[in-house]
Amino acid sequence: MTAKLRLFVVALLALVVTSACSGAQGANPLAPSPIGAPQDAVASLDQPWSALPPLSEEAKAYILEANVKALVSTRGLVGVNRWDKFPINVYADAGVPREYVEDAFRLWQDATGGKLSFQLVDVPPAEGISITTSWPPPTGGEYLATACGAAGVEGVRNLSYQKATIWLAREAGPEGCNFGPYLKQVVAHELGHALGLKEHRPRGEDVMSGPSAGYFISSVTREAVDWIYSVPVGTRPY
Repeated sequence: MTAKLRLFVVALLALVVTSACSGAQGANPLAPSPIGAPQDAVASLDQPWSALPPLSEEAKAYILEANVKALVSTRGLVGVNRWDKFPINVYADAGVPREYVEDAFRLWQDATGGKLSFQLVDVPPAEGISITTSWPPPTGGEYLATACGAAGVEGVRNLSYQKATIWLAREAGPEGCNFGPYLKQVVAHELGHALGLKEHRPRGEDVMSGPSAGYFISSVTREAVDWIYSVPVGTRPY
C-alpha cells in the first residue's frame, strides 16, 4: 500500500467495528427478538432472497457483510439496520463546508431513487446525524493516525438507527485531509457508513472504497443501499 493510499484510508470507529460472519451465504443466524415483539412478526422478517427485491450476487454478499451481519460483534444483532424516519436531521458544525454536505445528500438520494432524504438543522439533533470537525473521536484507535474521518452509529433501537456522528480530521489529521476534493469525498464516504454501509468496497471502485477512489457510486453499492432502504428494518434474507 502506498503512502498516499494509507493517508486517505477512512476507518470506522470501534463502537461500530463490523466483522463478516463465517459460514455459507445461506446461513441465517437469528437476532434476539425485540422486546415485546410478537414471535410471528419476528419470524416474518426471515425471507428467502427470492421473495425480496432482486439483486446481483455481488450486491447480496456486500449487504450481508456491510449491513445485515455487521452488528453481530458489537450488539449481537442480525438483520437489515438503517434509518427509518425521514428526512434524516443532519447537523454540520461551522468547520464543515455546507456545499460538501449538500452534495453528499444528493449523491445518496440519487442512489436510492429518492428513498433517502435529509434536512440540515441548526443544532445537533436528538435523533439524526451530527458532523463535527472535533478530532480525534472519543473512542480512539491506532487507525486514526492515518484516517481523515470516521463514523459511528451510537443509537440503535430494534435495528433502527437513532443517532450517528461523523468526525472529520481536517487540520488535526494527516497532511492532505483538509484538501478540498478529498474532504468532499470523505464527507460522502462517511455519510455512506452512517447510512448503514459499514464496510468498504474494493480498492478504487467508488466513494465507499475510500476518498481517493472518485466521487461516484458504483452499480453494486447503488444496488445495496437502494435495497437496504426498500425492505423492512430487521429483514433477515437467506
